[in-house]
Amino acid sequence: MSNNTKRAFDQTMQQITLELKRNPEHGIPYLKEQIATYRNQPLGKEIARACAKMMWNLTPDEQRTELATVFLEHEKPPCSIIDEANRNIRAGHAPKAIKTMKKLVRKYDQLCAHGWGKDETRHVSFNFRIPLDEAIWRAWSGDSRIIRHQTEPFREAYFVYGVALHSAKRYSDSIFALEQALRWDPADRTTRFAISENYKKLGDFETYNRALDEMHPFITKAEDLADYHLSKGSVLTELKRFELAAAHITYSRLYVGTKLAFDELAYIKALSGKDFAAMTREACIDLLSESGELRGPNEKTIAGMRDYLEKACEDEDYLAAIQTAIDLYQLTGDGNMNDIAEDLIEIVNMLGTVLIKHPAFF
Repeated sequence: MSNNTKRAFDQTMQQITLELKRNPEHGIPYLKEQIATYRNQPLGKEIARACAKMMWNLTPDEQRTELATVFLEHEKPPCSIIDEANRNIRAGHAPKAIKTMKKLVRKYDQLCAHGWGKDETRHVSFNFRIPLDEAIWRAWSGDSRIIRHQTEPFREAYFVYGVALHSAKRYSDSIFALEQALRWDPADRTTRFAISENYKKLGDFETYNRALDEMHPFITKAEDLADYHLSKGSVLTELKRFELAAAHITYSRLYVGTKLAFDELAYIKALSGKDFAAMTREACIDLLSESGELRGPNEKTIAGMRDYLEKACEDEDYLAAIQTAIDLYQLTGDGNMNDIAEDLIEIVNMLGTVLIKHPAFF
């Protein structure tokens, strides 16, 4: 290490140490954040080693074995393990994927059992899939505690393990793993939908129906809302509630029109002998409302998306802001969101960052 490099390293570690002295309650989560912050910088490895040593010194004796296992003794980096499992899933080798993930998941189980990531009075720990999920969680929980963003891929590890178990037709085990993923990102629609699909495979259509409704509030895209209504139509068809099923299927076309909707209506006609193809939008809305069924985007989620849009604009994260404005427009039909998206696209194009076309107009 050259003198200049050593000086830069020493200065960085002095800053990290000083922050710990000022705010000792930050502790291990703060050091993990520093490892993540400097990971891709020239001194990333050296800083990670120094922070890991500090983490070790801060860890109670009874937790040191688990901490060493997870952070210091990975046979492979967690992301590499997860990537390998995903490749096996795509190749149709679910047992290999399960074997690949099991050891990592057990390590995370042990770590969590010893209180890692446990909620505290001032802090709460998450491993959100995307930044928008944090805004949605805030909107739903009203929790103002400081979020500690876990650098270990807890959510992704449990999610991939759950997908592998689903592929192996171990549906109950898959549900359990996916619920662990949900603990680290309660706003993740993808995990919630995967849980519902397991109940479908188990033939438990009542629970499948409830799981879909539990997923609905966290929908942030028009195509996902259309999928929700199509899935509701499918499960209600299995429950022989044909008219309500047809209402959901027809309503899905307000967001995304697909041939699948017509095929589902034809299937209902074949089963029930009733043709619902001419059901109007107004009739759908009335029937869904009278039956207490969910429809349209959730107001709290829309509020969370608006908060995220505002923050993305403040941070000049224009691509995130544009996508969120487009999603809001497609979900709500709010022309102001369309105008915001177009204005942001113009700003980005003027800056020469990237040329963008408005997806809503394709």
